[in-house]
Amino acid sequence: MCLAIAVLALIESAASRSQADTPSASRLIYDVPDACPSESVFRKQVASRTTRVTFGDSPSPGTDEVRVRIRETQSSFEGEISVVRASGAASERVIEDASCPALVEAAALIVALAFDPKARLDPVSDGSPEEPPVDPPAPPPPEPLPPEEPKPVLAPQPETQPVPWFWAAGLGLRMRSGIADTWRPDASLFVATGAPEAGSWSPSFRLTGYRTTSGEIEVAAGSAHMTYAGGAVELCSSRWRADSLSLEAPCLGVEAGWVWAKGNIDVPREQDDFWLAGQGTARVQWRPGWLLLEAQATLGVLPWEYRFHFSEPNVTVHEVPLVYGLLGVGAGATF
Repeated sequence: MCLAIAVLALIESAASRSQADTPSASRLIYDVPDACPSESVFRKQVASRTTRVTFGDSPSPGTDEVRVRIRETQSSFEGEISVVRASGAASERVIEDASCPALVEAAALIVALAFDPKARLDPVSDGSPEEPPVDPPAPPPPEPLPPEEPKPVLAPQPETQPVPWFWAAGLGLRMRSGIADTWRPDASLFVATGAPEAGSWSPSFRLTGYRTTSGEIEVAAGSAHMTYAGGAVELCSSRWRADSLSLEAPCLGVEAGWVWAKGNIDVPREQDDFWLAGQGTARVQWRPGWLLLEAQATLGVLPWEYRFHFSEPNVTVHEVPLVYGLLGVGAGATF
């Protein structure tokens, strides 16, 4: 419909032949909604159809005036196009379209035909956007990544195998109190095992067998002789080490065995009894390689009093004190 109105304007313009042969610099009043093409787009639309009309930024008085006013309705756009000549003659067209760009294009054709009946009728190819969108500059190419340094090839680590407990066996020579009025020698045999690491909890176990004698004990009616044989089991909770030296302490154990007493008196007598005691030990060891050398000190406590005596005649051979001691050295091998 807008183009039809523009064609009618062409016929009227051709009939009147009122425009001058030279280009006309006209005043432009362009009032449109924001949704419509801008004034610069309208100027380009007119200029692409004819060269007989131009729009000056500050035209002189007494020039032609072009008025383009577009209003938006509920369902379309309505435009009023007025051309007022310098002579006072005026023409006005009212057009309507659902598209404001199409309406502006028709208005540009009407204005061009009003000044030039030979104006081009074909639509303008670049009349939609005011200015073509400018593509943002292409980002600079990324900087090349530095070459990756070759990662060192790590040799496979051998699996950590748990260190087994050590074992040791050897002989000991100790001096024991309690079984006689003097300290008596004590021969022993031991087997031990323990954790390889040193520290506040580094347990070890020891099993010891021993045999000792009291020697001849002088009594009123003659003499007596006592023999002790038994064993001990022991647990040491800690081991402190400095190079090849180590200290095992505290070590707690139980000693058990049998005691035989034989009297060389007017009437020979024999007596035997079960032996039981608790022990606490501290032990220093030196282990240069497989060799084991050690020294120990032990304090024993008896749960009850041991008294050895014979009757007919009534003779007390020996009373064992409730607390006794052991001092000893030992040698062995570890494996």
